[in-house]
Amino acid sequence: MIGQDEEHCVVRNLETCVSYVDEIIFVDGGSKDRTVELVSQMPKVTVFHRPFPFDFGDQKNYAIAQAKMEWVLFKDCDEYYEWDILENLQRLTTLGHVAFAFARKTRIDGWLANIEDHDYQVRFWKNGIGIQFVGKLHEYPVGYDSYCKCNLWIAHNKTSQMQEQDNQLYYRMGQR
Repeated sequence: MIGQDEEHCVVRNLETCVSYVDEIIFVDGGSKDRTVELVSQMPKVTVFHRPFPFDFGDQKNYAIAQAKMEWVLFKDCDEYYEWDILENLQRLTTLGHVAFAFARKTRIDGWLANIEDHDYQVRFWKNGIGIQFVGKLHEYPVGYDSYCKCNLWIAHNKTSQMQEQDNQLYYRMGQR
């Protein structure tokens, strides 16, 4: 996981998955709030400090490089994996695939934003096979021959204020 100034959501995020994973890698991009303090108190978490290079793909690749376990589960700070993803991680590793995608429900101020199309995100994969994120913004992982689309959901909840802050950052990063 990468993050910066995420004190409002990071503890809840990590609490939902800590009992399902062996290690948690958190790369902090330069938080000015209590994010690092809160994350450091969580079990299984190793915090790495790396100034955010205004390149989400590069920052996520740095995080992947720190992972030591056989499988990688990648999460964004504002996402919550529904229990059935976490309960089935071990089972997924036995299905013969090297990567898995989960559908993501994005809600802004409680309203479902992606009601027409499922937003599938590849977020679980076998470590050490060369999967890397590409793109500075709206980055996505590559390096797998195929993946399995799962009928499991990621909850991606934002407020309109959070979305506006993201939009301002994306604009500064070159999205027009």
